Amino acid sequence: GVLDEVDYVVMLVGGNDFHHAIQGEVEGVSTPRAPMWTRSVILAVIRSTVHRRPMIAVEDEAGEVYELRRRRLAEMPLIDHLPNLDSAIDAYLGRIESIARMCAENHVRLICMAQPVLWRRDLPPDAKRLLWMGWANHNKRVPPGVLRRGLDRFNRALIATCERLGVPCVDLQSMSGNDAWFYDDMHFNEAGAREVARLLFGWFREYGTERPVSP
Repeated sequence: GVLDEVDYVVMLVGGNDFHHAIQGEVEGVSTPRAPMWTRSVILAVIRSTVHRRPMIAVEDEAGEVYELRRRRLAEMPLIDHLPNLDSAIDAYLGRIESIARMCAENHVRLICMAQPVLWRRDLPPDAKRLLWMGWANHNKRVPPGVLRRGLDRFNRALIATCERLGVPCVDLQSMSGNDAWFYDDMHFNEAGAREVARLLFGWFREYGTERPVSP
């Protein structure tokens, strides 16, 4: 199978989980979503490989969709709080544990990476203009500093869970708040991608030796 040819699974996690949480989960009540197997990026990659079809989606070559999203965000009313994240974080950690267990059962080494973001409390106007994510239930805009505090909870929970499970976690949060690395809230520009590669390579250089993996 595909996993027989894999030594490591490297996952940058937390950003989408957090964004889904603030949009669709309040006090533990989730908005229904499609089953995980229909949304799995890993399965999509496998299907793309099997069928020899590239998994590339271009929304528009000029990037105009980002300007539309930024205008949409700017028009939303501002709130200064997030929904309760406790149940969302619990569910997130459950998914991490399931992935770690599946990797161990297949003798594949899992490496997680904590999510960096552009958000910070004192973000300058030029950097704020890059943002288009960060809205909560009922299309309410949340300030970057509040978003950062919420995501920080996900990152802290990930790091603690990885430590408990014995799963390496490469902390990329040194990149957060720096518009040199991002073209929007959390997606990397070319310089940011190089910085992620540098940090990940540093981990492999120091720790990336083969060690037994058990469930």
